[in-house]
Amino acid sequence: MAEILKDATSKGAHGADFALTEKVHGIIADIENRGEAAVRELSSQFDNWEPEQFRLTPEQIETAVASVAPETIADIKFAQTQIRGFAQAQLDSMLPVEVETLPGVTLGHKHIPARAGGAERWARGRAPARRRRRTRNRSRGAPMLARAS
Repeated sequence: MAEILKDATSKGAHGADFALTEKVHGIIADIENRGEAAVRELSSQFDNWEPEQFRLTPEQIETAVASVAPETIADIKFAQTQIRGFAQAQLDSMLPVEVETLPGVTLGHKHIPARAGGAERWARGRAPARRRRRTRNRSRGAPMLARAS
């Protein structure tokens, strides 16, 4: 049996700080609109880091990696393997489903990745409109959404 090491965050806690959410949206929009100029300003503002270039040369990367302790590199590789393996298991479990329950009534789901930083927009009801019609689950009488054929 699985042992729970950490409980999930309470429902509604993610994105509860509206001011912070709006600030992050503003930063992302600024980067989308102004590109590297915005990144340069943010780097200076948040990190006091103003490099001539943000792209590291192969030599700079090699120097940085050489400065990290071998145990730390081994720990990072171990974590990377664990994270990648679990993410792959999650991905493998998220298969699309489509079932025609009645002639002309198709039910199902499809996983569509949300853009990073824009996922909150879905929760606010700004998801793209899809043509749907209401139907009822005949066994329970519960309303369900069906894609119009």
